[in-house]
Amino acid sequence: MASIGNKRDLTVSDLEEESKSVSIHGVPLGLSPAKKSRSNCSVSYFDGKLSDGQQCVRVISFETDHLDCMKRAQDSKSAVLLSNCTVKRSKFNSGLEVVLSNRSTVLASPKKFSVEGVGCKKAVKIADI
Repeated sequence: MASIGNKRDLTVSDLEEESKSVSIHGVPLGLSPAKKSRSNCSVSYFDGKLSDGQQCVRVISFETDHLDCMKRAQDSKSAVLLSNCTVKRSKFNSGLEVVLSNRSTVLASPKKFSVEGVGCKKAVKIADI
């Protein structure tokens, strides 16, 4: 793991535990359009996956202003640097997820990842069965 000041500079494969105020490099995949929260209709969010070519992690943002930058990176298969984000346990499984807030930033990353053929598991809903 590399360090930049007090913030850790990670790739998706480096994620092992819950952390606050981290910087993560990866390529966004499978981003959803902005949606309204079921529990609070005044809250919009989007989600998707972030991959470094070896592993994938769910990413969720309650700041929909980040969506345009993430979509551009997804379309060009370019890496992004998500700064000042939180890594926490998912409510849906034992995996980790990256949460972006209004304090987070999304920038182009200098790192290069090959995500061709990366199989990010998609959650299966009972309605899909």
